[in-house]
Formats: sequence, structure tokens, C-alpha cells
Amino acid sequence: MPPNGRQPNGNTNSNGNGGGNGKPPKKKRKKTALWVTLAVIAAILLIAGSIYGYYISRYNRDVRVDQEFADGWDDLDTEGSGPASLQDIEGNSDPIIRVKQKDKNIENILLLGVDGGDMGDAGHRSDSMMIVSINKKDNTIKITSLMRDIWAYYPTRDKYDKLNAAYSYGGPGQSVNIVNHNFDMDIQKFVVTDFNGLINLVDVLGGIKIDISSAEATQIPGITPGEKVTLSGAQALAYARIRKIDSDFSRVERQRNVIMAMLSTMRSEDPQTQVNTVNESMQYVRSNISGGELTGDLMNMVLSVSSGIDQKTIPEEGMYTVNASGSWYMELDWERQIESLHEFIFGK
Repeated sequence: MPPNGRQPNGNTNSNGNGGGNGKPPKKKRKKTALWVTLAVIAAILLIAGSIYGYYISRYNRDVRVDQEFADGWDDLDTEGSGPASLQDIEGNSDPIIRVKQKDKNIENILLLGVDGGDMGDAGHRSDSMMIVSINKKDNTIKITSLMRDIWAYYPTRDKYDKLNAAYSYGGPGQSVNIVNHNFDMDIQKFVVTDFNGLINLVDVLGGIKIDISSAEATQIPGITPGEKVTLSGAQALAYARIRKIDSDFSRVERQRNVIMAMLSTMRSEDPQTQVNTVNESMQYVRSNISGGELTGDLMNMVLSVSSGIDQKTIPEEGMYTVNASGSWYMELDWERQIESLHEFIFGK
């Protein structure tokens, strides 16, 4: 286990050329044609800029939340509870402790699926946690799923609890901090959706295709087993939440399958449809990622990744033990697991 006194992994603070040849213009109509061409190009750029600005403003208004940052654990509240719904995230998320980026080419983002679709009172736990690692140099993406029952240390409370409890204590900010602290990571950004959001996101895409086994089909209303079965949003949620037929590891794999199927569907769309899909999806997620980054470099990266997306589940076989007395949880061999995770993400 990580020692109680271990601190987070660091603090940041963090021409044009005239080119004239001296010759007079050849023909006035050619000069006119040039001006017309330039005018058309300018108009296209103006329209494109207006559309881009519109979507950026929509994103910042509907999706982006203002997220505070802190320099250390002493700046965080020791008590409190997380948001009850997506709409409550702003103002109910602990400050994210600034940490130095380990590799300037690799951006790590925490993706949270929250069991809060019922919009209840407060303090929902995260049902799924994934680290999405985007390597801008190699043009690759890696996804690491974190089991929710990992026994993690909470510095502000000076105790151990399940990893997914972080969201109920302090929302996405607390979740980022606990993952960073226990796994020596450098996450500063997050994306959150709840179960209602997942249903709507899949429906916006027109459904997703996933291979369904006979056992899985018994847990999904209106579905027969087969390859590339089209699932609606509600059916995709039922698929992602299956837990009776096998293990929690299989459940995490199904959650990843949903994400992968959504990405595959998105990448197969034409550019205009992609823009429309992003626009329709905005209301179902919350994030502290800027609109320019989401609709610019980040979106281009996701849609043009050069190879398949590598995947990993934490903990790995042989790197944990199960404690079944009282609360069921997983105790990790932290040194080996952190080393393995860093090798997977950073290559070292």
C-alpha cells in the first residue's frame, strides 16, 4: 500500500515577401480574378471561424466547468461531499492539486462514469474510472481501466477507502487527486458523464455495434446474441452494468467495449456529422477541458489515431490480494503496479 505520508508526485509552476519583379500587370481581368479568389477564401475563413466560435461558445457554456487548482494537500478541505448530478459539479469539486507533467507529449485525462443518473441528493460514487492517455508525438491512445474496489489512501482523511469513493467525497477534483497520489500520475483534466448521459450519447450516435455472447444477451432486454449487434443507449447501459454472469474484471472490459464502439462509430462519420454529434453530446458531459482543445487538437487526435487503442486493467493478475472480511476490496502491490502502469503509459 502507498505509505500514509507519501506526497503527490510534485508541484508545478507547473512574412510575407514582396517578391515584385518590376513588370507591369499583364491583364486587368487576371487581377480582378485574383481579388475574387481572395474574397471567396476570406469569406470561407470568416464562415469557418464563425462556426468554430459558435461551437466553442456552446461548449464553454454547456459543458465546461470552472475548476480550481491547489498547490498541495494542505489547501484542500478535509470534509465535504461530491456533486449530486452533472449540473452540480461546478462548485462541488475539490481543487485539483497541480502536478508536473511527466512527458510533454503525453496528456492523461480521467474519464469518470458516475452512478448518479437519478439526480439524487449528493455524494454519488464513480461507477467507472479510466485514464485516457493521448500521445501527441506517436499519435496513439491508451486506455487504463481502474477497478472501483481498489483500496486507496486518502491523505486529507488519513484513511483508506475504495477508489471510487473519491467522487462522493469531492467530485472529479478529488478523484483526480486520489488517482494521482496513489498511482504517481500527472492527471490535470477530467471528463464526467452519468448513466443518463451514456444512454443519450449512444442514441446520438444512432446506436453502437458490439459482439454479444449468449450469457450477456440474457441480461439485455430485447437483444439476441451475435456479432456486431446494434445496441441502443439503454441497451448499451445494461450491457456495461452486467455483473451477475462473470467478474468485475469482465464488467470493466464491457465498459471499455462501449467506449471503443462509440469511438469507432464517431470516426466512421463524415466531418459535418461529427460536428453535429459533438454538439448534440455537449449536454451529457462535464469537463474542465477548454473548448478549443476539445474541438481542436484533442478531437483530431481521437479521430485520426494511427493505430488501435491499447488497453489495460488495474489491478493486474498477481499484483493484488482480495480482502473479503467486511467490506470487499483489493489491496495492491503498489510498487509493482505503479511500475507496470508507468511502463504502459510512458514507456518507462
